Amino acid sequence: MTKKLIKANYPKLYKYYSPDKVKYLHDILFKSELYFSSPSQLNDPSEGKLKFADMSEDDLKEFFYNYHIENNKSLTDKERLIIKNKIDLVMKQFGKEALLRKCHETLTGRLDKNKITSFSKRWDNMALWAKYADNHKGFCLEFKNDGIFSLACEVDYEETTINFCNTDKIGIDFFFQKKPEWTGEEEVRIVLPIQIQSPYKFEPALLCKIILGEKMDIKDRENIFELVAKRTVPIVVEEARYSTYDKKLILNRLN
Repeated sequence: MTKKLIKANYPKLYKYYSPDKVKYLHDILFKSELYFSSPSQLNDPSEGKLKFADMSEDDLKEFFYNYHIENNKSLTDKERLIIKNKIDLVMKQFGKEALLRKCHETLTGRLDKNKITSFSKRWDNMALWAKYADNHKGFCLEFKNDGIFSLACEVDYEETTINFCNTDKIGIDFFFQKKPEWTGEEEVRIVLPIQIQSPYKFEPALLCKIILGEKMDIKDRENIFELVAKRTVPIVVEEARYSTYDKKLILNRLN
């Protein structure tokens, strides 16, 4: 099922935040820490959840049988027959759907150990300002697409099903698939393997701009400017303001 990932070939990547996340800016600005979430922590409840393709009861029994044989190559013919009969009994007792649900639950738990962080391709996505930045009261961070950020790849907005017999072949591309209704987010993301811990440190110079929403509270603005003034690595602060003449968001430099 592995698909070739498409690199996010954009010079900058953007991450939107609601105003209550201003309190986390200190660690981002001074510790250069990037937080990664597990799939279950993301706002899409289908993240990291497998959707099995339909399969027959006989195919499922054959899979379990072959799995046992492959992992116990020294079994005698008699022992193999015992395993086959046990699988038949379990299938008869619980049924195909119950077994698949249990396997799905186990696999979902394993997949949830991976770490994901998401970005958008542009700073002027009106829907993202409304949804993730609390209707322009929040802010957006601009990162150079270099270092850790160069690992970002395009999200594929196509729902796919997975043959249960091939779940051992699930690749990292699985975490770059979302349902078509999320297309408007224009998302790219970075996925880290299980052994990497979050938060992840990045090079300070890769965070190059803070874009404030035009409806941001004055206290939040003041807090941000205080932090920026203390940062040794220069960072630009701009405001995204809607131009009624241009019918789009435009940027105004604030520092």
